[in-house]
Amino acid sequence: MGSDGGFGEHAELPTNLGEDGRKKLADKPSAKAKKSSAQPDKATDRKAAKAYERERQRRERGEAKEEAAQEEERERRRKAVANAQAALNEAMSEYEERAETLNDERNSLEKRLQAENERWALEKKKLESGLRRAGD
Repeated sequence: MGSDGGFGEHAELPTNLGEDGRKKLADKPSAKAKKSSAQPDKATDRKAAKAYERERQRRERGEAKEEAAQEEERERRRKAVANAQAALNEAMSEYEERAETLNDERNSLEKRLQAENERWALEKKKLESGLRRAGD
């Protein structure tokens, strides 16, 4: 039997003794109480801090991976839009060339038609004049 206190020249009697002279169980420090000392708390804190840091790094890696995937998708869309725009520009250029060619052909045909109408008007006038002379 003993006390949990320090040694001294005038030691006091222990106050946690039962009637039979033994220590009371309730006053006995438990194993749980010993584990709650400062050293295990620091170790637990370090473990928790390491676990937190690992989780934070894992989360950051996941976020970076997701951001990279989103950036790749944006880049793919930009390329698709650029390709579609280039195709549209090329098709529009071809259309404009064809339309210009057709407009030139139409203008040429309109000039030929106008010339033919003028030729016909002169020929008709001559023929009608000849018809009148023949009928007179």
